[in-house]
Formats: sequence, structure tokens, C-alpha cells
Amino acid sequence: MFENTQDLNIKYTVNYNSRPLTFLEKKIFNEDKKLNLKDYDLTNPEILGSLSIYYDIQYIKEPSQENENLRLCILLKLSKFEPKKGNLRMGCFYSEKKDYIKGIEYWKKAIEFESPEAYMNLFLTQKEINEKQDLDLLFNALKLKYYPVIILIVLHLLEIKDFTPMSKFLEYGIYKECDDFMKILNKFIPSYLLRLPFTSKLIQDKKAEIFHRVIESEINEDRDKTLIIQLSENFFIIPGSSKELIGIYG
Repeated sequence: MFENTQDLNIKYTVNYNSRPLTFLEKKIFNEDKKLNLKDYDLTNPEILGSLSIYYDIQYIKEPSQENENLRLCILLKLSKFEPKKGNLRMGCFYSEKKDYIKGIEYWKKAIEFESPEAYMNLFLTQKEINEKQDLDLLFNALKLKYYPVIILIVLHLLEIKDFTPMSKFLEYGIYKECDDFMKILNKFIPSYLLRLPFTSKLIQDKKAEIFHRVIESEINEDRDKTLIIQLSENFFIIPGSSKELIGIYG
């Protein structure tokens, strides 16, 4: 029984943002029967968003030309009626096929509607196609309060060995309680969480609870290997260094 997007992520190895499934999504994912698109309002952005996820999954289960065509059809309609989400997903569709030129084209359209994920995808694609990565793309996503990019900023600063701003963003990531940072640091540098200099009342009041929560979490060691190795070699603390970033990004 699927109740939320995390259930789909685990079952089908996808990466949807965590949220409860809508009534429609529960219906279509928990009933094993073929959909008839004539039964749905294909001008309703919420319905189109749900159907786009459904056909993503259908294509994973059965990568047929029919399922791909249905998936693309729904994404094209979504990009018309909800350009921010639709163009973002169209970019991902073409990126999966290694058609990065089209992927970038759609992500730039999504950026016109302030999609932080599109900024992030553009940054990641620059590395994929051997272009110089533009860190400002991640800063723009951060201005839109999209905090998952913080770990990418840290990784990039580690890669170019710019350790002082790296330390600031490392501390800022924990200030924002980003799960990636909490899991990694709690497993590999547990003393760091207990020495944080934050004045944030939330973290001071909840530090013990947070520490207990993340110690039970699993991390993707393959994905985080680079960060773990480089942190162990270059780790240092500048107490309170994230205050500047808190002032800029909140």
C-alpha cells in the first residue's frame, strides 16, 4: 500500500520530494489497472502532476514506446498548464536520455518561473558535459530556499580546496538541519554536532533529540564517499562562521 512518495522512492528507486500521496495518486498507484486518460481532466495541473508521476513509474515497470509516449504527452501538457514543474520534468526526461541540450533548454524555461531544482540540475549537468561549473546556479537555488543544494556547494568548495567558505556552508547546512549533513557528520564526526556554536534556540533545545534521531539514520556511503574522505582530511571548525550565510539566505 503506497501512502507517500517515499514509498515510491524505495520501491522504484526514484527521487521524488517527500510528501503524502494525493487521493488520486493513492487510487492510481494502489489499483493495478490500466488508466483511461479520457476519465481525467487534462487541463488540471494537479491531475497532470500526478499522472506524470504515474507514467514515470509505468515506464520504469515496462519501458515500452507506448509508455514513453504517454509519459511525454502528459509532461508536455504539464509544461503548458504548470510551466515551472512541467519544464523541470521535461528537462529531466531528456537528461535521462542523455539529450543534455534539450534538457538544458527546458531547465532554463523552468528557471524563468523560479525553479530551484532547475538551477541545481543545470549545475550538475555542467559537470556531466565537461563544462566549468557555475556555483552561482546553486546560490540562486539557495536564494529560493532550496536547501538540498548546500551539500553540493560544500562538495564543490572541497573539490577546489576553498576550505574557509566550505566550513561556513558546512555549518550552515547543519543549522538548516539538512538530513545529508546530520547523517554524515553524526556517523563520521559525531563530536562536531555536540560542539556546534549555534545560538539558534531550536537547535540548542533539540540538539540531544536531533543527535539521537540521526544516529539511527542510514546514509548512502557510495554517494557520500567523496565528502567523507575529504572531510576527514580537511575538516576544521570556524565557530559561528555561518552567521553571515544565515543573514543572506535565512
